[in-house]
This record gives sequence, structure tokens and C-alpha cells, in this order.
Amino acid sequence: MKITYLKKGEIYKVNSQDDINSLHLKLGVSKLALLKYNKIEFIEPGDLLLIPSYQIYFVKPADTLQTISQKFGVTVEEIKRKNKINNIFIGQILCI
Repeated sequence: MKITYLKKGEIYKVNSQDDINSLHLKLGVSKLALLKYNKIEFIEPGDLLLIPSYQIYFVKPADTLQTISQKFGVTVEEIKRKNKINNIFIGQILCI
């Protein structure tokens, strides 16, 4: 699959071959972030989607702030500041 490298905040026009399951991978954002950010429940050809300036991540067992920061290429301090936290727990939703 070809990944479309768009800057955060850019607009993407949904085409007839797009579906939410492949589109979120193509654009590099989670399905939930894409739908919630655009305040929609599904996508249709012709929709104009704003690419979120953040990603949503669900904390998994064995995750640490350090491993999450490395996965997304941000600092631990950025994650803490953006989410107003000091620690994480399994199932927590983080904005990256």
C-alpha cells in the first residue's frame, strides 16, 4: 500500500477506493482520531478530511512513556505535557 505523506492539518479528499480501514493506514493516523477529529461516523467518496495534528494511542501492557515516545518519535516530556500526566496505565488514551 502506498502511504500518502500529508502534513498534519492538511486536507485529504476521499476517493471511491478509500475505506476507513485502509485510509487510516494510508494517512498515518488512527481510525478513531480521523473520525473524531472530523466529527463523522463514516467516510464517503468526496468527503474532505482534515488530517489531525495529533494521534491517539491506547496504552498496552508493558508500555512505558519511554517506549511510547520512541515509537512516535516524540519526547517523554511532550507526552506528559500534552496529556497533563506524570504516569500511564493500561487502557489509557494518549494524544501523541
